[in-house]
Amino acid sequence: PRHTLMNMTENPFFTVNHIHPEIYKKAHQTSARYDRGQSEFEMTGLETEFKDDFNAPYVAASHLQIGMSLKDIMDVKLNNTQIVVGQIERIYLPEDSIKKDGFVDLEKIESLCVSSLDSYHSTKRLSRLNYAKPDKETYEIDLEGDL
Repeated sequence: PRHTLMNMTENPFFTVNHIHPEIYKKAHQTSARYDRGQSEFEMTGLETEFKDDFNAPYVAASHLQIGMSLKDIMDVKLNNTQIVVGQIERIYLPEDSIKKDGFVDLEKIESLCVSSLDSYHSTKRLSRLNYAKPDKETYEIDLEGDL
């Protein structure tokens, strides 16, 4: 059974939490098939955090926390999976990771990437580029977002 999907249909609020090097092993362990009544937080040692009367827990140690509301679940017949569509309701992140132009510096908050189901990667920025337009040449822009 897919407990996460069942939980979403019972409580249409959920969170998406970026992971970083200090918590990625515990976060990975949340994908284990625990019994329906077992808390992934308790089983992995991750601490919960509730904010602003939002009806789902955040991962307290996460540097980027996103509160979502469920909008749709679409069946994909081709491979018997579902696509979950959510709406962002709240975002929490360190203020100093947001640059002047609104860019969020994921390297500053040490967000990790995952490929496949079990391969974790850190990021390394190559550069920031201007907004692409047909009549403009591509050029690098300042990391701080100076316009």
